[in-house]
Amino acid sequence: MNRIPQSNYRAVVMTKEQYAAIPLREETINDHAYDVLFAMAESGRVNLDGQKHRDAQKKNSILADGSNTGSQKKQDYPYFEDMGFDNAIIDEGHNYRNSYSVGQEASQLAYLPTSALAKSARDMAVKNAYLMRQNNGRGAVMLTATPLVNSPIDAFNMLSHIVPMEEWQRMGIYTPDDFVKVFGMTEYVDVQKISGEIETKLGLVGFQNLDGLRGIFHRWATLKEAKDVSSPGGGHADRIRADDGLLASGI
Repeated sequence: MNRIPQSNYRAVVMTKEQYAAIPLREETINDHAYDVLFAMAESGRVNLDGQKHRDAQKKNSILADGSNTGSQKKQDYPYFEDMGFDNAIIDEGHNYRNSYSVGQEASQLAYLPTSALAKSARDMAVKNAYLMRQNNGRGAVMLTATPLVNSPIDAFNMLSHIVPMEEWQRMGIYTPDDFVKVFGMTEYVDVQKISGEIETKLGLVGFQNLDGLRGIFHRWATLKEAKDVSSPGGGHADRIRADDGLLASGI
């Protein structure tokens, strides 16, 4: 690993465990955390000018979450920024879908599947954000043959690895909750509590604005079926790049 910064390698292949163990510089982590904070402020979820103790607590909590790089790092490895990487081709991309957690609004929806943050996914999210910031929005190619589950949170998290934050903001999307608001269809549903009591609450019942959602996937993803990528000799494509060089689906 220590030879990489001084090398002229065109490509470096490593395991996901090695990649996750590469440390990030403090300024990169802070930049990412403040990007998240400013996005939350733009969406009206935090008041940066607030003078109350509660405002400071919320701001510090957002910065702490944004500074979370997940996996344990090896301090004898060179910093990620010194490796000279300008893109990353990541196999089994679906392993990194639990990168951002839902906010208070989306977490209260019935029928919205959510998962705990994954350490490797958080590490990948911060590193991909750095690559996109350094390379005018380009950075990662995610390969996967595993379909997304029927969840807008999963869709947002997977896309966020390869869609720059500025692109989301142009759509009025600053957080996972905003993505759910734009593309999730909600209505009041009856839900049975553990006690057996029935309560009425807002629930996710489907998707909406499908043309816009399809547009995002068609721009940032290359979708293939097995017959599209299989070869006469029985081999399979191991790298498929979208026109923008971003999200890809490998079989």
